[in-house]
Amino acid sequence: MFVIGVPGSAPYAALLNQLAFAGGTPRAAAPNYYAVNSTDVGDLTAAMFSIAASVTGTCTLTLDQTPPDPTIVNVFLGEQVLPQAGPDGWTLSGQTVTILGASCEAIETGAVLDVRVVAGCPTFSR
Repeated sequence: MFVIGVPGSAPYAALLNQLAFAGGTPRAAAPNYYAVNSTDVGDLTAAMFSIAASVTGTCTLTLDQTPPDPTIVNVFLGEQVLPQAGPDGWTLSGQTVTILGASCEAIETGAVLDVRVVAGCPTFSR
C-alpha cells in the first residue's frame, strides 16, 4: 500500500508516516509517505510517477533470449533512442541489458516509465 498525502493533510503527517510503514512502502527519507503539497496536477502526477518507478523501475532488463546479433540492438527511453556509448548509455551481456548513469536515474525516479529494447536496426552508439 502506498500512502499519498494531499494538500491539507500535513496535520496528519505522523499518522501518514505510520500508514506508509504499516503498508510496507515507506519512502527512504522523511516524509515517509508521498507528500503532495499543492493542488497542481503536476505535483500529484510526479508522486504517482515516483510510486510507479518504485514498483516497476529497474535498470537491469532480462531479455527472453540472447540477441543473435548484438550490433542490431537499441534501447529506447520513452520515444528516444538511448545511445549505447558513454556513462549514461547501456550495456548488453548475454540476455541482460543494463542502463547506466543518469539514464538509470531517470528510470528509478519515474521521469521515464517506458523502457524498450528493440532488435533489428544497427545499434545507435552516440
